[in-house]
Amino acid sequence: MVAVGYGFGQQPSPSTGWFTAAELRRLGADVGLWVLVLVGAAAGLVGEPWVDDFAGVLPLLVAMVLFMFAHGARRYGWTGAVAFFAAAFLISNIGAKLFAHTGLRFGHYAWVHHGESILSRVPYALGAFYAAMGYLAWSIASVLLDGADDRLRTSRFDTVALPLVASFVMSTWDMVVDPLSSTRGAVWTWLDGSRDLPVPLRSFGGWWLTVYLVFQTFALYLRWRRQPLPASEGAAITWQPVSLYIAIGLSYIPTLLAASGGGLVGDAGVPWDRRALFETAMVISLFTMWFASGLAVIKLLRPSGQHCVGSYRS
Repeated sequence: MVAVGYGFGQQPSPSTGWFTAAELRRLGADVGLWVLVLVGAAAGLVGEPWVDDFAGVLPLLVAMVLFMFAHGARRYGWTGAVAFFAAAFLISNIGAKLFAHTGLRFGHYAWVHHGESILSRVPYALGAFYAAMGYLAWSIASVLLDGADDRLRTSRFDTVALPLVASFVMSTWDMVVDPLSSTRGAVWTWLDGSRDLPVPLRSFGGWWLTVYLVFQTFALYLRWRRQPLPASEGAAITWQPVSLYIAIGLSYIPTLLAASGGGLVGDAGVPWDRRALFETAMVISLFTMWFASGLAVIKLLRPSGQHCVGSYRS
């Protein structure tokens, strides 16, 4: 790593001052990404991402998509960032549209627009949101596997293991947000309903398979492309996606604290208590999203000599 300062008796470079041009670019990129993390965290805490209100979701969506492209470009290059977004956007949207009609994998459901169920209308924002959230899940999974994305070109095991782990990390968020979106948020409705959960159990398996296809496609892309990953740019690049994922997991706390009791009528005429829904979301988030992100934090805090991959050393 290049030193960013000068000792006594040394003079800074007349052309760059106290920092080299590369260091200034890296510092600016780090600051910009941390700003996006803070904006995303604030948008998640203030708004309700699971409610059918595009204006309320837009700040969080924009911050997350910008973060995905900016962070992805530093980690995988611009072509890698675009490849991830394309895979996630296309596969998630095609899957949602196809299976909203057939009921395969997810069950029969329809999106709600102005109080009406529209079977064929799946908003394209779904693909963008899933791409951005999927990128965070992919990044956390890579940390949990000690930088598996660095080894994809040489390791068949990591080429399969990383998408599998990322799919579970992504699905933990889906388990939290789906029940709220189909009841409190009124974003979609389940035509065949469920009397045990607001969302049919097979829906979670369907989305797990969908995001697995996204992650496996990207893993194979990184394995087969000739261009190596850019050189590591310090510890901040691994902390940033973990921090944003944690912030999204924490976004349910203020809504839970402000939630009052009261009934909601879900699909199949099943009544749900508003506060109980948020309490359930908090419990699921605690033992899934917070566990995954907390384990990632623990691994990042380990002494550098215990890390397996150089890019994850502080």
